[in-house]
This record gives sequence, structure tokens and C-alpha cells, in this order.
Amino acid sequence: MLKVKICGAENLKYIWRRSQFRPFATAYVDINKKVSTKVDEERDRCPSWDETLKIPLDGPIDDDTTLCVVIFDYRERGEEKRIGSASLKLKEVINDVKNGKPAKRTLKLKRIFGRSRGEVFVEVSIERPGASKIGKRVIRGLVIATALIYKMAYGLNVVRETLKDGPDILNLMAC
Repeated sequence: MLKVKICGAENLKYIWRRSQFRPFATAYVDINKKVSTKVDEERDRCPSWDETLKIPLDGPIDDDTTLCVVIFDYRERGEEKRIGSASLKLKEVINDVKNGKPAKRTLKLKRIFGRSRGEVFVEVSIERPGASKIGKRVIRGLVIATALIYKMAYGLNVVRETLKDGPDILNLMAC
């Protein structure tokens, strides 16, 4: 699971000449699984969302895995006008997020033909699925069963050492 915190944006450029717009952000890795922020009604050209979006990852992160962030202007009739988009190769941030700390990035928003449309600030982190409670119980049961087999074969001291290492084994298996 990819966690993307859309902090805000600055210097958004108007698409049409009007007094104010209502921006929102959409983020995705797979275009069929988009997630969006709420519309910022107050900040106009410098919106602040501070929303964390969870984006499912279907497979491992490779050289082509790209996070896309698109900023839209919300219109009353359900029309959305694209302000700009930015992309980030996840391979570039994978080393920064290994310790559980999010990677902070400023992405340049561009229109289709490359014109600058402002900046968006994101924090990217990866939520690794841990072992479930049932999975941990199964692993602990296997550790205990292994310890009992060692007890029968080698004696009581080996059982104590194996069970002493058991929680470490559980922690390693959960990662």
C-alpha cells in the first residue's frame, strides 16, 4: 500500500479568466484506481489539503512504477478542468522510505505541452503489510513445535534457546 500525503500546492495558474477556482488533487499508480482529496474551497491558488491517500500497489515497485498527481479545478456542473499534472518514479524514493519515514517531494505541475502550472507538495511512504494475528500465531506454533522436536532429540537447553529466539523470529517473519 502506498501512502501519499498531499500537503498542498502553490502558484497554481488559472485555466480560464475567472476570479477564483476550487482545486482538488487526484493521485494514482494504476489509472483505474484513482483516489482524490476534497475540494479546497478557501485557498484558491495556494490550496492546503493535508490529506493522506492510500493507493493500492498491485505488484512490486520496478523502474516503470510511477505515481501520478493531477490537480483539477472543480466546477459546479460536475465538469473538471485539469490544471496540471506531475509524476514521480517510485524507484527514486524507495531508499528514503525504508525506515518508515515519508519521502518529501516538491513536484512541478505541467500542462500537456509542458507549460508550468505551479507546484504540489507530497509526502510518500510505503505501508508494508505485516503478518496478521492468525499468521503470527501459526508462526509461533511452528516455533514451539520445532522446539519440542529439538527437546526430544537434544534435551531441554536447546528448547530454552529456541524459545528465547522465538520472538526475534516472529519479528523477522512479520516484515
